[in-house]
Amino acid sequence: MTMPLEPRLPPSLAQALVRAAGPGCAVIGPSLRHLLLGRPVSALQVAVVDDPERAARLLAVELAGAVTGTDEGTRLTLPTAVHGVRTVDLIPVQEPLADWLLTREFTVDAIAWRPADGALVDPAGGLADLTARLVRLTRPERAEQQPLCALRAAALAVELDGRIVDESAAAMRQHAARIGTVPGAAQRDALIAVLDLHAAARALRLVDDLGALDPLLPELVPGKGCTQPREHYYDVFDHLIETVAVLDVLLGPEPADGPWRGRFRLLWRVLPDAAALRARYEREIAPGRTHRALLKLAGLLHDVSKPETRTVQPNGRVRFFGHEDLGAQRAAAIMTRLAFTENEIELVTRLVKNHLRPGQLAGPGATPTSRALARFFRDLGEAAPDLLLLNLADHAAARGPELTERGWAEHVAYVAWVLANRPAPPAPPPRPLVTGHDLMAALNLPPGPLIGRLLHAIREAERHGLVRTREEALALARERMTAGSEVPAPASGRV
Repeated sequence: MTMPLEPRLPPSLAQALVRAAGPGCAVIGPSLRHLLLGRPVSALQVAVVDDPERAARLLAVELAGAVTGTDEGTRLTLPTAVHGVRTVDLIPVQEPLADWLLTREFTVDAIAWRPADGALVDPAGGLADLTARLVRLTRPERAEQQPLCALRAAALAVELDGRIVDESAAAMRQHAARIGTVPGAAQRDALIAVLDLHAAARALRLVDDLGALDPLLPELVPGKGCTQPREHYYDVFDHLIETVAVLDVLLGPEPADGPWRGRFRLLWRVLPDAAALRARYEREIAPGRTHRALLKLAGLLHDVSKPETRTVQPNGRVRFFGHEDLGAQRAAAIMTRLAFTENEIELVTRLVKNHLRPGQLAGPGATPTSRALARFFRDLGEAAPDLLLLNLADHAAARGPELTERGWAEHVAYVAWVLANRPAPPAPPPRPLVTGHDLMAALNLPPGPLIGRLLHAIREAERHGLVRTREEALALARERMTAGSEVPAPASGRV
């Protein structure tokens, strides 16, 4: 791993930090890790010995940002990025800084860099671990104090393309069962951080190896070893993880090589409105939770109820009748436990409940009818593209290494065709030439049945091409009133 000799923060930004937060301020956490690795940084974390709120206000004046509070300190949000940085979190710390750094979970995050003098503070050997791509707890007891550190360690190992050291992994396994004692919202955030990775499936495997996936999502445990029909390469549990792996590819950057590079290119070349669709998965559905992560969660849960619905027919065929409906209920219960919002729960449960629908739009070899397409898009709404991508991932994960290029191309073509043939939304009803309020104002009339009869007469005249403008409609109403002619009521008796 190539690492700069010192963090690369633009001098103008570094100087602004020192002026606002004082010479003792230090860049810390993931932002420093990214700077040391030469990666772009959009969120900066800064340790502040003095008043972080005052520092944020001073920095806000200099950089024209908005100040808000956070759990750890004060956040400055910039209206436009400054050298790529959009947010600056100012975190209060107690001196000496080295002692405070040792309260961090991992050694690679227990490093600080002071822009004022360029000094690196590294009390736990984090630089050496970062160079060697090792994830290590600053103290083994952190695993007992923070059971969710197993998920964060897995995410960090994937981010660094490294590994978790044996001693730390053993401590995490020892205390993983305590994850259930952690508030649901904290479990949710740790899970989403894993799912939002471009290699979420690999991270989930690490979480499982650390013994942390079972207490986090006990509903997945019955899928381990639950065999499927011969059309499926994997058991239920591995199929769910592999579905996430395919979504990792489809929703991530283009693979550098291998068969998935061509499959990725084919998909995003033929899908309608591909650029807008890819941008959709970068957006947040709830604060800190992207559409991409929620779609992967649906992939992880879509067959969660297969084990409890598994039956073997007299002819030996394995079936899972109703697993999609029961799975939607299980997904809702899981997400409620983990404190997801109603909108998030509705999206994921809709995808789980309907994940078989794309394959049921028409019989084998047949083309879906316009009526079937209309029902599909009516029921799925804006989630229709999500479901079709989930269906692609489900198909590829079912075939596993036996997936053929022809099979993939045919499935991609089908999904693209369905999206391209989405029925146009119904045209809005034509705007009336006049309203009841218009008639009352123009003719000085009180509310009453007469208004309805006049409106009916105007609509009939419009239908026969006798009036075409607002002025003509009002003129017709005046003519009827002046002539004193009887205005017939609508046949239904209602207006």
